[in-house]
Amino acid sequence: MEFRLRMRGSQVINSEAEINQIEPDTAKDRFGLDSSEDILLRVFFTARGDKLILLLHGYDKGENPGHKHQQNQIKEAAKRLTALEASEKAAKKAARRGRKGVS
Repeated sequence: MEFRLRMRGSQVINSEAEINQIEPDTAKDRFGLDSSEDILLRVFFTARGDKLILLLHGYDKGENPGHKHQQNQIKEAAKRLTALEASEKAAKKAARRGRKGVS
């Protein structure tokens, strides 16, 4: 799944300043943002159970809005999800083998 976050640079700067209790100019320098800049983030994730969300990948679409770049980012998230699922499957298989050996 994915979610998109659209913000202005000023919102990011003000949030950073508030969270870290610093001056807005210091927050602005941390990110190198222009307060009038538009930011569009895409974040890909998967859910596990009722309470766990695993972030797979994310990028700033505003920096490179091209379709090819977008497809490459989606492929990267899918690759990470596939690796996660393979790891979970191997762990379950190993756990089943461990139970069979116990009498």
